[in-house]
Amino acid sequence: MPTYRDDPRVDPLMRAALAAYEAALLRLLPDPPALPDQRMRTAWAAARRSVIQADPRDHGVRLTPWIGGEARPRAVLFRPPEPRGMAPAIVWVHGGGWCLGGIATLEHVFRRLCTLTGFAVVALEYRLAPEHPFPAALDDVRMLFGQDFSAAGIDPGRLVLAGDSAGGNLALAFALSERPALRGLALAYPVTDSDLDTPSYREFAEGFGLTRAAMALFWRCYVPDVAGRADPAVAPLGAPSLAGLPPVHLQLAGLDVLRDDSLRLEARLREAGVPTETLVAPGLVHGYLSGGQGVPASAEALAALADWARRRLA
Repeated sequence: MPTYRDDPRVDPLMRAALAAYEAALLRLLPDPPALPDQRMRTAWAAARRSVIQADPRDHGVRLTPWIGGEARPRAVLFRPPEPRGMAPAIVWVHGGGWCLGGIATLEHVFRRLCTLTGFAVVALEYRLAPEHPFPAALDDVRMLFGQDFSAAGIDPGRLVLAGDSAGGNLALAFALSERPALRGLALAYPVTDSDLDTPSYREFAEGFGLTRAAMALFWRCYVPDVAGRADPAVAPLGAPSLAGLPPVHLQLAGLDVLRDDSLRLEARLREAGVPTETLVAPGLVHGYLSGGQGVPASAEALAALADWARRRLA
């Protein structure tokens, strides 16, 4: 069965980045624990950071703590070097299977978005499973939107909510349940359903970065009660209707267990009349937006998201 190492569909630079990440993770975490814990989170973040090629043009972006301290939940503001007046903002909810990740693992993405758009980026670091299962992370997104954005110099009427992977799940679930005033939703390879037996789950079950076994583990940590995974707040694809959502920018990786999650979501959005712009990255694997400048196809996809956000927030 082919893997990213020998599948000719894989972007060569994506292949090199993923191989370097896997080698770093094996070196840092030779004996992974049964459940995600702080040791795994530290190693996972360090391995990801070790292979990132950040763009030097983003060094001038200013980082300002906004909510909380070192303990989750907290939020950080990324601002252009010379902000002018009340800034529009992209509010980002990070991925990591609801169990891993944080602001540091995507800092280069937030800085790049800030530079590309000229807008602020609000990055949320929510409580993680299994210590904090559903609905803790979703409650933290609600907490963030209960803050006074204007006091932080952000225009509350000009917000795009974004998220990658599990963060895309949280962003979509929040938008469906709360119907906040948003200019748009940007979702990158989001988790939309707990069905692990789609064609893409079968085709890419192993050997393409994110595995079916890893997703099964993440679901067990986030929603231990199997029956509870039918809740639209957990699996947004099960919502009776997606009508009324703001315009959506949807990105998906062609070589990803979650590919069909996104394809089914796209169909539901169009059926509901939600304006939807879809970008398919055929040669990339799950998590590609974090590839940085070392993977030009990843950088181009992030630039496309930034261009869409500029149009929505102009």
